[in-house]
Amino acid sequence: MRRTAGIFIAAMLACLAAACGETAVKYTPPAPVEEEELPDAIPPSDDDGVPQAPLSAPFNLPAYAPLRPGAAIEISQATAPSGEPGGLVTFSTDQAPRAVGDFYKGRLQREFGAVSDAANGPIRQLAAARGAERVDISIMPAEGGARVTIAYVLAPTSEAGGEH
Repeated sequence: MRRTAGIFIAAMLACLAAACGETAVKYTPPAPVEEEELPDAIPPSDDDGVPQAPLSAPFNLPAYAPLRPGAAIEISQATAPSGEPGGLVTFSTDQAPRAVGDFYKGRLQREFGAVSDAANGPIRQLAAARGAERVDISIMPAEGGARVTIAYVLAPTSEAGGEH
């Protein structure tokens, strides 16, 4: 009897396996989807996702405060934050913060003479003034280099990039 029951169970399992094999649906993985190539750089966009043109330096940026080579401009405005003639520009560079600060300090010393050079934590702040004209430059460490903000107020008779 045991032998008959064993044969019966084996036959049932064989039939069940054969039936499942015939009606089972085999899983076929989907074909690989090719990734869409994206451009190296995507222009910044406004809140609506509409691409905007890359920013450029303010037209009245003084010659004594040029952008560093390879600057990636983040903010550009041709009016001083106070509303006076002047402007503001913020950019990132791959140059070391110390080298950037030393460069601007030298330029400001040649133009204005005395330059204030102070540190506020990791931020280096340079400032110089002559009459109504003044410039403040902040240099801070950033990933892979430095982030620089130049805020300037031009003297009423001063022209951008002109000699004084």
